[in-house]
Amino acid sequence: MADNFLHAPIAGSPQSDRLSAAIAAGRAQLQGIAVSREEAVEESDRLYDEAMRGEFGPWTISRAIDLAAQWQDSEELQVNAGRLIALGSEASAVQLCWRSMLERFPASDVVLAEYVKSLGKTLDEESADALYRAYRPGQTRPSEMEDAGESLAALEKLLERGLRWRESYPPVRTADLGSIVLVGGTLGGGGAERQLVNTALGVAARRSAGTESIGPVSVYCRKLDRRRGHDFYLPRLEAAAIPVADYLRAEPFGGNRETSRLAPLMPLIDKLPHRMREGTVQLTELLRHEAPDVVQIWQDGAIFAAGLAALITNVARIILTVRTMPPTARADRRKPEQATLYRGLLRAPGVSLTANSHMAARAYEEWLGLDEGAVAVIPNGVEPLPVDGDDTERARWEEFDARTKGGFTLGGVMRFDDNKRPLEWLAIAAALAEKLPETRFVLAGAGPLRSAAEDFARRKGISERTLFTGRTPHIGFWLAKMDALALTSRHEGLPNVLIEAQLAGVPVVTTPAGGAAEAVADHLANLVLASPLTVAHEQAAVHLARLAQRSAKQRADDIDALKLWATDQFSIDHMIDRTIEIFAG
Repeated sequence: MADNFLHAPIAGSPQSDRLSAAIAAGRAQLQGIAVSREEAVEESDRLYDEAMRGEFGPWTISRAIDLAAQWQDSEELQVNAGRLIALGSEASAVQLCWRSMLERFPASDVVLAEYVKSLGKTLDEESADALYRAYRPGQTRPSEMEDAGESLAALEKLLERGLRWRESYPPVRTADLGSIVLVGGTLGGGGAERQLVNTALGVAARRSAGTESIGPVSVYCRKLDRRRGHDFYLPRLEAAAIPVADYLRAEPFGGNRETSRLAPLMPLIDKLPHRMREGTVQLTELLRHEAPDVVQIWQDGAIFAAGLAALITNVARIILTVRTMPPTARADRRKPEQATLYRGLLRAPGVSLTANSHMAARAYEEWLGLDEGAVAVIPNGVEPLPVDGDDTERARWEEFDARTKGGFTLGGVMRFDDNKRPLEWLAIAAALAEKLPETRFVLAGAGPLRSAAEDFARRKGISERTLFTGRTPHIGFWLAKMDALALTSRHEGLPNVLIEAQLAGVPVVTTPAGGAAEAVADHLANLVLASPLTVAHEQAAVHLARLAQRSAKQRADDIDALKLWATDQFSIDHMIDRTIEIFAG
């Protein structure tokens, strides 16, 4: 739909389009944080990718428009804004949340109006007007439950049918573990994706070693688009000869709608949210053909898309694997159907819910009204990172090291966004610099707040002693340069970076976001702050200043202790042992 209206000409302005005109009209109202053009395109691409994975939060469209408004001559940004509006026209959650975003990005309303006007070839005037009114502020806002009533009713009926089918035809369980399919959104370079790949490799390695009665392992992902980095970890699976399928490329209904198991269910399936309907239609016949004994589905988005297909296919063991706090803690990821889906799936024999931290497990139990201990915990498996860097990174470090002339080095590894809060990190750095002016700072990562972070460092007078490495695949290289690492997140699952830092012998300071505290050794060199909401800059700076004053022996002892603890708690072998135990349960 979007491609039809992206560049509708405006009378008297042949070189412009409707978005540019709307931007010009609303530019003075903008309140978004300025970002560089490169960062804006990167963030806009990410927003579109997340939307296509089903992670379509309430701020997605308005943030994409704000980025387009900041860089009016960028066709990529205009295209993404248009695509997201087109997607949002069918996303009730986005329509409900749009109004709350106007205060944050006031130009969004101006731009939206112009975009909807340009939908002429796709929507008639009445439909376009209805779409615009759905997003407009000042109207009575229906509840999510009322708006999603039809899809919830259809989902409940589908779950009941799946449960009755499972009761009438119990899936056959054998003494052996059997074949295993892991389902995720992508194989992009994220922490959860890495854990999925580590699990697939680890379980397959046990099978190859002949130490477990395990069948073949394969992986299904929604998208493996190389251009957008969705295949980042694919080479690791290919090297291990683990089959990987891009399920969006499969024939819907297995190529024959009439013979599909879904055929009699389609009047109900057609009423489901788009992402759930898509996953059910694409995956059900794939799973019937594969006939796995175990399906492990990774993260809320993939569970939303694939959980119903696994139930309808009557897979013997369905493992729902979550990696962060439940949707109740993240309004931008909340969908009305989620609680109904989880509760329905968990009523079925052979379905289990697992988390990677005790904090997340307890939160899901509370959300779903489950007994304490109902959600099993499988801690992340993490390996020490290689310390090699490329020539460019080595040269950047050598120049920075020579210019700053040594000193205690505080590091950070993060995406520069509102959740990770790089400005809070830099506030800790500024407080530490007041106590120890010779301290220097290294921040690895990229994201929409990169420019804002650099400006903040200049205003705090620490820019000359701060190195922003940008995006890098060589995190281990930069960890090896750090004397401590700080993490200032609002929300987390079980942060791999805290584990990786301690595996490198680097003490950590962190907020207690999600399961972060569980990733930190109870050791005097580490510090878990009191709250994820308000970062205690002074407390963190005092602790870091003490670390900087340790003796060489104390520092060496701390390094050994942290490495030993992280290796013992978060080994790959321990994760695979626990995973196989859950699979076999």
